[in-house]
Amino acid sequence: MRNKLIMLISGLVISTAAYSQFPEIKIVNLSSSTGSHFAASKALSRDLENKGYRVELISPGNACQASAIIARLPKDNIIISNPSPYSQAEIVKGNQKCDAVLPKPDNMAFMLSVNYTMCTVSQKDNPTAVFNKGAKFKIGHLKPTHIWKNAVDSLNSVNGTENKRIQYNGAGPTKAALLAKEIDYSILAMPHALALQKNGAVCIAEFTNDKPSVLPASVNSLNTNKTRLDAAEPMSFIVLNADINQLTKLRSDITSIMLDDNTESGKIKTPGAVFFETTSFEDRANIALNHIKRTAGVN
Repeated sequence: MRNKLIMLISGLVISTAAYSQFPEIKIVNLSSSTGSHFAASKALSRDLENKGYRVELISPGNACQASAIIARLPKDNIIISNPSPYSQAEIVKGNQKCDAVLPKPDNMAFMLSVNYTMCTVSQKDNPTAVFNKGAKFKIGHLKPTHIWKNAVDSLNSVNGTENKRIQYNGAGPTKAALLAKEIDYSILAMPHALALQKNGAVCIAEFTNDKPSVLPASVNSLNTNKTRLDAAEPMSFIVLNADINQLTKLRSDITSIMLDDNTESGKIKTPGAVFFETTSFEDRANIALNHIKRTAGVN
């Protein structure tokens, strides 16, 4: 019994020592305090605490306020943050006057991505009718306008359709409009598509140039003529102010947390998410940054 106790105490000392190189980590959420990015930040903060880190979660609910907080924190504070296209695009575009927080090869820690989808309620009996020549359906979507204007214009051009876009201010109103049949089709990210299917919608296709992750087809494959419509929403975690040893350790721990189905982070992962754990950090950073720039309309 005494030997077991000594071994237990030794294990605790080793475990504590492994994290003694880390000051308290600040996780600063760059997105709203109600959406999936906040939920992921909150889950990661708890999972890191369970690994022995000391963590403070900061979520002002506004990208510019979060950016200012990051700038004010002492440079010896390790920060984990989560730049996404929809938190950083307006800043990159110049519509919000503050500093963007962007993924780079030397700060990228983890990234996953979910494809955008097309769903319908009013056309459940013929869900691909939106691609039929002469179709005149209402398609609901979110910002940014230029991405979905280009997508719907492209669909109309190749299929000979006259579908009309209707833009909503958030996924909630878009889903409500679809379920109420105010619109015929919605364009929303995969988590919303899965929720819609539970409420009777039929989700038919993903906006991807690759193999669809969950749904039976890609939008490109259903068009009369070829298109290259690809739209995804990445979720990234970056690490700021860490030395190379700290960065390496956090990259490893964040990845193991996110890929473990038994962690809080693992339990909220979206089915069909695409992971990039075997992709170089430089390539991951470039993919995430390109999504932000594309959303901002600057590339």
